[in-house]
Amino acid sequence: MPRFKLRTLLGLVALCAVGSCTIGAFQNRVTYNATRESVWMRLPEDATRINLFEPGAFGPNRYFEFDTSEESFLTWVREISTVERADYPAPYTIHRYTKYAPDADATYEVTIVNGHLFEWTEEDMGQYIAYDADAGRAYYWSHSR
Repeated sequence: MPRFKLRTLLGLVALCAVGSCTIGAFQNRVTYNATRESVWMRLPEDATRINLFEPGAFGPNRYFEFDTSEESFLTWVREISTVERADYPAPYTIHRYTKYAPDADATYEVTIVNGHLFEWTEEDMGQYIAYDADAGRAYYWSHSR
């Protein structure tokens, strides 16, 4: 009888440990003013003022934005993606991380009059990478549904 109780107790402890470890994986994360070294993604060498939204498990949207030079942005896009440059004229509108950042004091979209837009869409997936040359700011948004 004591052996059964010990097994049950160990099983409950293991179940609680697994549950505690996975709760964080389902929570969204917003990061403000991160440094290039503190984020998981590969960014240009001169990237600063990095803001990002990382979805919890199964979240469809990923956003980040940062300051960089135009030359660094164009080199970075060629290195990280095969997304094609948009073939229609500016202005371009791109969604931002602020939709998921309740304490962000900014708009959900940015309209770029002078800059670049690279985009790829297929069915319900897409990747959009934009650069605002006037502001010196890059924007990234991808979605999987």
